[in-house]
Amino acid sequence: MKKSLIILCTLIVTGCSARQYINHNPQVVSNPEGVIKRVLQEQPQKKLPRDIEITDEYLQIHVIAYRHEQFFDRAVPKTITIYYDNMKTRFFQHRRWYVTDILDKGDLLKYRVYSSTQGQSEALMNALHTMSQNVPITSGKTTTF
Repeated sequence: MKKSLIILCTLIVTGCSARQYINHNPQVVSNPEGVIKRVLQEQPQKKLPRDIEITDEYLQIHVIAYRHEQFFDRAVPKTITIYYDNMKTRFFQHRRWYVTDILDKGDLLKYRVYSSTQGQSEALMNALHTMSQNVPITSGKTTTF
């Protein structure tokens, strides 16, 4: 009986923690910079970036990270740079949010974006895919928001 209960609890815990990634075949879109800007700026208040820089080669996201020091949390500015030619995306649903993971090609999580709809997550993935298809040999254009 005790052994059966342990096995049941293990199955429940592992089943609840497993993520079910949603399949998506990205498409090329017009105005990918505008889509990226909008989706990043429509995240929950706690997840909003301070600044976003979109270039032909990379996406730079400036955020405030919190580091715990003894008795309080300290706000530390942090810059995340995501190169389009070394990037992949995937998304899943977590409670009421659709979460898009932006990873490097070595599966290291670079940034996580929270969207209220599946359509927003798919639009972000389409826009990032478009930027990755248009990476020039030499850079030039920079868009800062």
